[in-house]
Amino acid sequence: EVIDINDVRDVVSMLSRIVDLKFVVCDPAAGHAGRIQGWETEYGWTVSRAPQNVVYMGAAWAIWQDHVRARRLRFYPDPVLRSAIESSRTFTGKHGLTSIVKAENCSNNDPLIACLISIKAMNDREMLRASMYSDDPRNIRF
Repeated sequence: EVIDINDVRDVVSMLSRIVDLKFVVCDPAAGHAGRIQGWETEYGWTVSRAPQNVVYMGAAWAIWQDHVRARRLRFYPDPVLRSAIESSRTFTGKHGLTSIVKAENCSNNDPLIACLISIKAMNDREMLRASMYSDDPRNIRF
């Protein structure tokens, strides 16, 4: 399914009026990456690149695993995310990096991939510090 980038922009714009939007993350190889980069000047949003390659996603998976094991992530009942997790499997590449892939061609793990990209981007900006039991706004909730 193709997503209209204007719809994405409209949702991000709406969210930026509700929350303190820190940055927008996009895959630089995606067809809309150039338009999304233009959002920096047009809307003042910081745009961050998240290439969906084994190096970036392997690091994202490692950060996710560390936070799950340390009980620093809080998961609310979310059937979409749970389905995405069930539809995924790990893949270890030739360089020893582990990442997430779809369990089957027809499965959808996009919600999990979005969470991984988010946690990596937040980690890179040193925004991850609080425990899941804390009400600190830096706490991660999915």
